[in-house]
Amino acid sequence: MKHIPTLTLMLMLSMAGIAQTHTLSGTVCDEQGTLPYATVMVWQGNDTLKATYGITNKQGDFALHGLKEGRYKGLVKFTGFEHLPFSVNLDKDVRLDTLRLKPDVKMLNEVQVTASKVFEDKFDKLKMNISELKLPPAATYIDALREIPGSFYKVSENTLTVLNKPVLVLLNGRPLRVSFSQITDMLQGEKAEDIAEVEIMYETPPRFAGEWDGPVVNR
Repeated sequence: MKHIPTLTLMLMLSMAGIAQTHTLSGTVCDEQGTLPYATVMVWQGNDTLKATYGITNKQGDFALHGLKEGRYKGLVKFTGFEHLPFSVNLDKDVRLDTLRLKPDVKMLNEVQVTASKVFEDKFDKLKMNISELKLPPAATYIDALREIPGSFYKVSENTLTVLNKPVLVLLNGRPLRVSFSQITDMLQGEKAEDIAEVEIMYETPPRFAGEWDGPVVNR
């Protein structure tokens, strides 16, 4: 009986040492309504390489889980809109006020163009219409890939991740099983304007089950 209080105290100390995590959620919108497929990223300090990424759903909502307690910097990105920075202190689950993006309108032949038609649902995939991205004339296929919601391109290592995971790139349905650096070398001469669309699959397609665990993009 004398050992029970000691064991109880040890158990309580052990539980107190478990790091508690929190959830950050919110809604992204513009002047017209909510924005699906916007990228939301948060990080601590100045190390954006360790950022946690998410994308908004069809209702413009997002939720980032498993965040440790502390102060975070954040950024919301969506093609055709100005980037929106924010900051938040997490000591509990937090739901942000609506994050409202302002259009980054470009004038092309006196026609105002925004990114309202860039993304479309296509069964279990997300279709990105390249022509609606309004990339520079010299833009390549690689530049288009960097516009995928939830993507992060690390310039120093020439790597691309989507939602913090490596991405498998398909060319006409066939996987390019090489590094992103090698893919860049292979496709550096392929212009974005010659590509109609890119399909994005955030969940691994059944035919790759067991050999790949991550997002897939198909040109």
